[in-house]
Amino acid sequence: MNGKISIFGLGLLIALAAALAAAQSNPPLLTFNDLQKYDSKNATFRIEAYVFDIYKCPPCPPGMMCKPCIPNNLTVVDRIDEKNTSAMKQLRILTDDTAKFTRTEKYLFTVHVKSRLDEGKPVFEVELVSFEKVKPKKN
Repeated sequence: MNGKISIFGLGLLIALAAALAAAQSNPPLLTFNDLQKYDSKNATFRIEAYVFDIYKCPPCPPGMMCKPCIPNNLTVVDRIDEKNTSAMKQLRILTDDTAKFTRTEKYLFTVHVKSRLDEGKPVFEVELVSFEKVKPKKN
């Protein structure tokens, strides 16, 4: 073939590139149960969840020595159950855009596992990539 690519080979390369682009632009939709065992092929994923808590580090007054804060974040849950919070499955999403969210509202989050995590370990913390509000289902 003298270093030339066949039409079949070119078609295969185009199909592979399209599949890779689709996989990157549309990460898998996972559940909270899926987060119990990390799979590195799902380092970026989507998850539907309710915002349970919003944390923003309080400002430090000028001239004061303040202790360091944890990063700004959302705690999202699989369902809202104020009476039995221990039964809710949780995930911390790191974001500086905490003002864009409302407690108890449901969102579809695209997130990325921030730290190096061993295969099979639970996922507890991720970084926000993007989000959209989930519209309530009509009865």
